[in-house]
Amino acid sequence: MDDWKKKNGISLVALTVTIIILLILTGVTLKITHNSIIDKVILASTKTAEAALQEKIKLILNEIEISYWMDASNNFAETKSEYWKRMLVEKLGEIEDIKNVQIWEGENEELKIAFSSENQNYEFKVLSDGEVNFKKPLKGNVKLGDYIEYPIEYIDVYSEKIYTALNGWRVIDDGVMEGTSGYVKIISTGVPAKWSCEGINNRLELDNLMNHFEELELQDNKGTEIEGKQFKNEKFASKITTISLSDLNQVCNILYETKRDLSDTSVIEDKYELFHLKNSGMFYYWLGTIREETKSGMYFISDEGIDYYDYDYNKARFGVRPVIYLKNGMNCKLENNVWKIID
Repeated sequence: MDDWKKKNGISLVALTVTIIILLILTGVTLKITHNSIIDKVILASTKTAEAALQEKIKLILNEIEISYWMDASNNFAETKSEYWKRMLVEKLGEIEDIKNVQIWEGENEELKIAFSSENQNYEFKVLSDGEVNFKKPLKGNVKLGDYIEYPIEYIDVYSEKIYTALNGWRVIDDGVMEGTSGYVKIISTGVPAKWSCEGINNRLELDNLMNHFEELELQDNKGTEIEGKQFKNEKFASKITTISLSDLNQVCNILYETKRDLSDTSVIEDKYELFHLKNSGMFYYWLGTIREETKSGMYFISDEGIDYYDYDYNKARFGVRPVIYLKNGMNCKLENNVWKIID
């Protein structure tokens, strides 16, 4: 009998352990199933939100097309493309949570539109025949204020502080570094050069601030003549300008969730120090924007706020801060709080 018990019996301890293991396995299975259900609900909810957003955009596009033929087609001062751009910015801005709207022209009269909503980045194309092509939500990975390693070093013309590739350039708008044909813009952290505005006859030079920055003759902190193209790295940069008044106000609206008009010249809070206004001492830098009221002055910024300089009568040498448009389709990775561009 004792031998039979040893061969066929089961101890109470073994039974208890077996039951515990079965309960654990059951719990794990339930948890996996529960998480799977939650994931499916979240995915379905996301797809529903995206579909609703796409439907809103389609309605806006139809509305703009109708309004163009009823109104703007008679306005010969504005092309259809210009009208669409203006109305898209206005209408998309009315949708809650849509930010960072970017619009540019593609091939064959296409318009490309990118924006962010609910921490996702979207892009769609309006084809010449009115059809709309949507892309899946794009992976956004850089945010306003982030540092990007851009291989141009410089010395600040006011403080003589040395800015390296690692701390000299910051993102000036939320953007996407991969999967989109939009641009990511970065701005110098300091003020790397000065530029002289000598009079009303130099309107072409004023235009260069925004459209032909590379052609500008600048000075570094030692007074040595340099060219604007010095700040453009051909491998990474597609375009270079100087910061404008509208850039400045757009950044404010993103940072502080305000609704400043893009032509607003009132005092700007600068707790993020993106505008280089706090504890800086006496310095100035140009904004690439002419004063519309008189057409004879250009805005600049200092630690006292935004003002304009009338270049009809005087000569002024203020700092300039380049804005770099990075090339499309580049990837980057975050290392030690700095985004590094991957070839």
